Parts: sequence; C-alpha cells; structure tokens
Amino acid sequence: MISGLPEPKSAAALPCWVDLTTSQGNRARDFYQRLFGWTFEANGTIGMVDGSPVCGLLELEDKAELVPSHWFPYFLMESFERLADTPPAEGELLWGPEAYGDALASVATVVDPGGAGFGLWEPGRLRGFMTGQTSCPAWFELVTPSSAQVARFYCGLFDCIPDTIAGTRGPYRVFTRPGVMLAGVVVADVKPYWRVYFEVENLSESVEQAERLDATRLAETLDLPIGRTTLLRDPVGALFGLIEPTREPRISSAPSASANATDDDNAGFPVTLSL
Repeated sequence: MISGLPEPKSAAALPCWVDLTTSQGNRARDFYQRLFGWTFEANGTIGMVDGSPVCGLLELEDKAELVPSHWFPYFLMESFERLADTPPAEGELLWGPEAYGDALASVATVVDPGGAGFGLWEPGRLRGFMTGQTSCPAWFELVTPSSAQVARFYCGLFDCIPDTIAGTRGPYRVFTRPGVMLAGVVVADVKPYWRVYFEVENLSESVEQAERLDATRLAETLDLPIGRTTLLRDPVGALFGLIEPTREPRISSAPSASANATDDDNAGFPVTLSL
C-alpha cells in the first residue's frame, strides 16, 4: 500500500500524473532513486519523494521489444461523464476508462489528431503528484508537426486557449487557462509525442549527476521563459527533461487568434509568434 496520499491543489485539465513504461524496471528504479532520491512502494510500481507519490512505473514483460521505454503523462478529468457527454470531435479514445492501481484512479488513453498519446485521470484515492517541489514533474511539452489541428483538439478537450510567453529567445507557445499554464508546444517534423520535465534546483549539477549514472544528454541547455531546460535519455532509453524553473514567466500581450481559425499559420497562437 502507498503511504501518505496527499491532496495537492489542482484543477481539471492540469497534468497530474506520469508513468514510466519500461522492460527494465530494476535499472530504471536504481537510476531515478540515485538521481532524484525517489523510493518505490506498491511492489515497486509507485515512485515516492519525501513521502509523496510522484510517478508510476509499469514494467513490461510480454512484447517488450515492441514498446520502447517512455514517459507518459495524464491530465486531470474530474469525471469521465463529461467526456461521454461531449466527446472530442477529433482524436481517438484507445481504451478505458479502467482502474489504475488500488483504486487510485480511473484512467483512459487518448491519441490526439497528430498521433501523440496521453492519458486522462479521474481521481480515486490519488489526485496526482505534488507540484512546486524538486524531483517532481514540473513541465510538459507537446512535440508535434500538426500544430493547427492539435490546437483545436486540445482547446476543445481542455477548454484552454493557445498563447505565447515572451522570452529572450522569442515567443514560446503554450496552452493556458485563466491564471495557469497547462503545457508548452514545440513544432517539429518528428513523430508526435509528449515529454515530461522534472524540477531540479541546479540544472548543471543535475545533468552532471545524470551523466555519471549513464544517462545521455540530448540537447544543450535552453533558456525558456519557464526556466532553464535540457533533454536526456535515461539508461533504459526513456527521454525526459530537467528544468530549473523561472517562477514568473510572462504571458504575451499579443492578442490570441481563435483556435478554430482555418487560415492561421500559427495554429491559433498569437500572430507575433515565430519559432
């Protein structure tokens, strides 16, 4: 059983949980325990930091070679009844809802119109991970070449709007709701996916520690409006990010175009955006 299930403040559509799927569970647990100080409970399936749940670990046995190790995000949905009443016009519900763990939540897996998979999380005993704490998930990015189509999809599903944050290297695309940022958007000509960033106090020191533990650095440090970030691949092959957050990112004052616009090259993001 999991000890000390907290009730973090959250709201519908916020990222609330992550899973690491891998066929090398012991190696993954050892790496993240030494990098972040995580411990694992519930037969090694729930990662904990300072007594609070931080992630799930799903260990594959059958057909492991067909599923590479990866991190998978979930977004909070207070009730799946809403999804049944107003299903998204685009995208695909692959499976669910079904039980997660020992009555921790009900979950469903969705694929957006561009092909990126993510989960929906209706809380049971567990509402999600703690926020604003080092070694916990702190930021999420959608990487996709299909910016216009997916912007309409997520804005409809999560009742959010596309916007940009002003930064020294130019505007940075985000999905927002009043007073909160849900996630970033990176447009790239790659297979679509979601990536997870974990908060650290000192990015340079954490990268050095990760490399000593056999992680591979995939990108140089990038100074974004939300913080200093980089990307790595852990020893079992899963891509993840580290972020040393900036506490007061600035939302662009440029007016947002409608997410349903059909002639907007920036997919509904403010037209001042250039990436």
